[in-house]
Amino acid sequence: MKKMLRAVSALLILVVLASGCSLVLSGEIRIVTPYVTPTSQGSGRIKEVETYEELKDAAVEFILGMEEKGLVRVFSYDGDIESDVVTVCSDILENDPIGAFALSGMEGAATKIVSYYEVEFSFFYNTRIVPEYLDGIVTVSTLRYFKSELLSKLKSYEGYSAILTNNLVISAEEALKYVEAAYYENPLDIVMAPVSAVEIFPSHGTSRLFFFTFGYRYEPSTLKVMDESLKSAVASMVNGVSAVNRPRALLALCRRLTEFVKYDSDTAAGGDYTNQHISATAYGALVTGTAVGEGYAMAYKALCDKLGIPNTIVLGKLGEMQHAWNIVEIGGEYYHVDPSMCAVHGFSEAFLKTDAEMQQAGYVWDAGRYMACQGSLTYEDVIEE
Repeated sequence: MKKMLRAVSALLILVVLASGCSLVLSGEIRIVTPYVTPTSQGSGRIKEVETYEELKDAAVEFILGMEEKGLVRVFSYDGDIESDVVTVCSDILENDPIGAFALSGMEGAATKIVSYYEVEFSFFYNTRIVPEYLDGIVTVSTLRYFKSELLSKLKSYEGYSAILTNNLVISAEEALKYVEAAYYENPLDIVMAPVSAVEIFPSHGTSRLFFFTFGYRYEPSTLKVMDESLKSAVASMVNGVSAVNRPRALLALCRRLTEFVKYDSDTAAGGDYTNQHISATAYGALVTGTAVGEGYAMAYKALCDKLGIPNTIVLGKLGEMQHAWNIVEIGGEYYHVDPSMCAVHGFSEAFLKTDAEMQQAGYVWDAGRYMACQGSLTYEDVIEE
């Protein structure tokens, strides 16, 4: 019996010696020597690397796959692997756009094997993160492609957009302005503006991930049906109007619009004036037949866009009320057209007006954002042609 106990004791001593002498050295890294089988291999994929950057990239790949654990074999490493695993974890959490966005925490454990180290990473994800967010990340390098990606998501009424940028310095305020601009520049493609928010990961540096969320008053399926109805209404209203004579085309479109749409004075006066209100959309004007100033302006832009007539939406005030109208281009000169006030006060009061005339009538806008309107053509000139 004593011989058996001595044998068991000896075996236990050997097991303890084989398990290594150090479990925790510092920070988030565990160095265990010699080799112990890792507790989890995640997807079973084992990456092989030789440099710090390769080690970091391998960890980010695991994050993109939303894996809880990942194994990396490190060969011929020219550095302090123990220290560098700690640095990789903090670097990804604090400075890498993917890590800062997706993770709430990260750990690394290095195991010494005869000729290499095996590093096991453990990843802890923010509770809101789902695989679709990571799969949907789009990388862009220019502002043009940044705007294009936003527009694509807005056209399809997606609930989010994740854009990874390199060397683009954009603030959250600027990013949201691009969302706003995409809506006002594309009334034929975006039937209703979303309520938008954006977060930037990390908050510093030029390589960052912009995560937009978009909220809509209606389900995407409903918005897509509305979209088709709007396109049909626009095609019907421009039918028979030729853009060859631009002034007369602009007048014809404005007349058709004002004859079809009723001005929603109750909504305008009541202050229920958001771009998610039906009356503030081109759909409200051209499909339901009721609109406030913004709805008229969006509808007029959609009609002009359909005929290829350059124009833009102006956001400002008329007196003390939020208001929107249009600027159109004729022969290289620019003019204001306010279709809603054409309906209320007549065409001579709001069709083909200069900056000075609009200011005199009580309009207020940020003139620096828009083309100066100083053309000589008038409503009277057009009707006399």
